[in-house]
Amino acid sequence: MRSCNLSYGFILSDETSNNGDDVSSKSRKPRSSASSSSSVSISGSVPASTSSSASFNQRKHVVKELVKTQVDFVSDMKNVLTAFDSVSLTVTESNRYSLLGNLDQLVRVSDDISTELQKEISTYSDDQLGNACIATCIDSFRLSINEALKTYILNFSVDASTKNTEIQTFSVLGFKNLQSERPNILTLNDELIKPVQRLVKLKQLFELLKDVTPINHPDCLATTQMFNNFDQLAYEVNEIKRWKEICASVSEETRKYSLFQLVDKSTKRIIAKAARSSGSEATRKIQQKFLTEREAINHIEKSCALLQSAVESRCKKTRRIILAQKDFISFMKKVFLQRNTIKLHSDIPTTNCSSNELPIDLIINCEIAFDTLIHYMNDIYLRKMSSSVVNRLSELKKLINLSKRLLDKYDNTELNIVLMEASMKNHKNVQAVVNMQLQREDNIRNLSTLQFGLQNILPSLVKSANSILLSASQYAFILQSNLMQEAENLVHKCINDL
Repeated sequence: MRSCNLSYGFILSDETSNNGDDVSSKSRKPRSSASSSSSVSISGSVPASTSSSASFNQRKHVVKELVKTQVDFVSDMKNVLTAFDSVSLTVTESNRYSLLGNLDQLVRVSDDISTELQKEISTYSDDQLGNACIATCIDSFRLSINEALKTYILNFSVDASTKNTEIQTFSVLGFKNLQSERPNILTLNDELIKPVQRLVKLKQLFELLKDVTPINHPDCLATTQMFNNFDQLAYEVNEIKRWKEICASVSEETRKYSLFQLVDKSTKRIIAKAARSSGSEATRKIQQKFLTEREAINHIEKSCALLQSAVESRCKKTRRIILAQKDFISFMKKVFLQRNTIKLHSDIPTTNCSSNELPIDLIINCEIAFDTLIHYMNDIYLRKMSSSVVNRLSELKKLINLSKRLLDKYDNTELNIVLMEASMKNHKNVQAVVNMQLQREDNIRNLSTLQFGLQNILPSLVKSANSILLSASQYAFILQSNLMQEAENLVHKCINDL
């Protein structure tokens, strides 16, 4: 079974603690839920039964444990919702969600499951509970409980109550209401972490149920499927949390180059030697992973920079030209007011004027037209170029930079593994080798998470980035075209108004 290190300070695995500070994976010995007082002990794996009656008896106890812990879980979570619904403080939906997540949805689904389970076991006597088809009952809720648990766990954080002043006040008042009903509760996180523990418990109980369910039992296949479902769900949640944690840490880093580009020559020689000795293609070609995506990202980055530079340059040039034209018209008006007339050169053809003298009305109309054009330029053209084109390209550059640093993180992690393998061969201190082995295993786990995450995001990122570049360039062209069309219309209007 897979153990799942979550980024909020504990491990989603086979053993949970009441306070939620540490949910470790040091053994395969599950224990009853923190909210359960079942008379059944499940402190160890259920061995293969030597008789059908023994297996049936064990299944009966696991069924009772599963139903009992589900009832207790629903009761505990309803108490939490009631406590916070009773708080008189008005909080925003986002702040409430930051603390409680989708707890109301999770409670509804869990309550429906609890009702269905109790209905199922009510048709059997206590001695015949082993015949109950518990997994089949829950299977109809599989998608909804998966969604509810996954959403809650991904939102949950042990630090949520300190995110801001409003959440902090809300959590204090809610916890006070909760303690008035249940004085033995020590911290709010003891309750808020229970959905996380519930996923662990469901995985444990269905593993036990699977081990004691005879192959000819009508619930056998459904039991195996439900265990696999919760095991996979725990793994997926863990991988997403680890991926988010890695992304958050990478986004805070300021380095622009991968470790491989920064290490000195002696370190590179160690890496090359370790690669040759291991004979591993992966370690010999550390930066060959995601090669197609790397090339695409580099190309997009260059295209993005070129487009942003071109757009900014075009905006400055357009603004400078229009303002210069306006200054010229203002100068002509000033000259006309001083001389009372402006004559065109005889070689300049005129269509609307009977002579080569410019009428004052035409100059005034042109000045008004350029004032209108400048207003259009500032209010529509430049504003939309900035908000819809330049800013979007800047966000795209940040996204590309984050992706490149995640790739650097991948290279860095793989390099660390190679270095540790080389160091372990040269170390004679047993404890040091053990410590390096543990670090190496953690790096291998991180490498797997990084590879999984990058395989998912890079293709879609490249596709989306190309789409953003195309739409940004098209929109910039449309804005430029609209501005020129507006200028042409205004000039024609001022001439036709004569």
